[in-house]
Amino acid sequence: MAAKQDDSERGFLPGALLVGAVLAILGVGAVLSTDPPRESRAPIPAATPPPRAEPLPEAPAAPVAVPEPAPPSDLASRAAEDLRRLGQSAGRYTAQLVVACKPETVERLVAASGGASELYVLPAQVKGSACFRVCWGSYMTSDEASRAADLPAALRTADRPRGVEIVSVLP
Repeated sequence: MAAKQDDSERGFLPGALLVGAVLAILGVGAVLSTDPPRESRAPIPAATPPPRAEPLPEAPAAPVAVPEPAPPSDLASRAAEDLRRLGQSAGRYTAQLVVACKPETVERLVAASGGASELYVLPAQVKGSACFRVCWGSYMTSDEASRAADLPAALRTADRPRGVEIVSVLP
């Protein structure tokens, strides 16, 4: 029976030595650790700004022309007002005359309308550019808008107006 006890002691002894060796390695690793505990880390000092150099004497300044900001576009303010007016109209469709990106084109049509309240200048986007949609009147059907029987001759072109739904041109 003494032989049996020696076998169990032999199996226990290497396991205990292995556990002891692992604990010793962990203890040495903790002592040799290069990072101090987080609580004791000193804050990193902020970089100091470079010393200020003495300003150079200023030469007499020539007057600099500062461009004045451009006044708000009359077409842009008109478009905002026309959006409101068209949104309150009784019809479901309007006659789209043209989509123009050149303000001169829109201004020419506005002048040709003689100040008629049926002309609407609306904002539009074409390939990322700010443009204007010029429309006429308010109609109940798309067919009525396409015919635009009340469109003045000065605004008629070779292209027939296109009936567009009002909700599609409102933001």
